[in-house]
Amino acid sequence: MTIQIGFQSSDIYSLSAANQQELFNLLGEELVKRGDVVETFSEAVYNREKQYPTALDMQPVFAGGPNIAIPHTEPRYCKSRKVVVVRLSQPIDFYNMINPKQNLPVQYLFAILNNDPSTQTNILASLMDLFKSDHFLEKLGKAANSNDVYDVLKQYANVVCA
Repeated sequence: MTIQIGFQSSDIYSLSAANQQELFNLLGEELVKRGDVVETFSEAVYNREKQYPTALDMQPVFAGGPNIAIPHTEPRYCKSRKVVVVRLSQPIDFYNMINPKQNLPVQYLFAILNNDPSTQTNILASLMDLFKSDHFLEKLGKAANSNDVYDVLKQYANVVCA
């Protein structure tokens, strides 16, 4: 099954951070350089994550696989519409979207950059379909670097080569 989300190899990052704030600062710096977000993006996405957690416990889908977070913020902080994938060298704790009191170790972020609020629901639905795809989480969990992540995404998603 092909999921209708476009991924470019240049939108896949491998990062190392001690906590969410450091992670969002690192990612924000990269995205500002590329012109994808405004200067205040990092702060906005960090503050939103504190109020509305985005981690998903993926263990019921694939036990032992990676947990995922889907951080995002309001359209005014984004200059583009895409999903940026971050593979963390070590998991970082995020609060569970369903049970906000539960901390989950997250290894992957699928960060939504969206300057068009009318498409947010479709992007989220497509991501959820992707995460539930047969063997997706198993293969994603075995990815050792950004190139491996890109190869997994090519199997399951509408990948735009760049």
